[in-house]
Amino acid sequence: MNGQWYFGAREGDCGPFRTQELARAALARFINEKVELYSFQKSREHAVRKPKMTLAERLKMADVVEARPPNAPPELLI
Repeated sequence: MNGQWYFGAREGDCGPFRTQELARAALARFINEKVELYSFQKSREHAVRKPKMTLAERLKMADVVEARPPNAPPELLI
């Protein structure tokens, strides 16, 4: 376009580049970055995640919940 080189992506047009070779090199870098980002995101999905503790478990750890008889009605803590 107007003697300049561009390439299009979902994110928008990239450029201008003075030569076709510079535009191709930028496109290759762009694709490589997207592939690396995708691989990184996929690797994070497979990472072993520590299960989240429930509010009751966190309160017990903080010694906020008093020991109640097993058949006592639950209390609402705010």
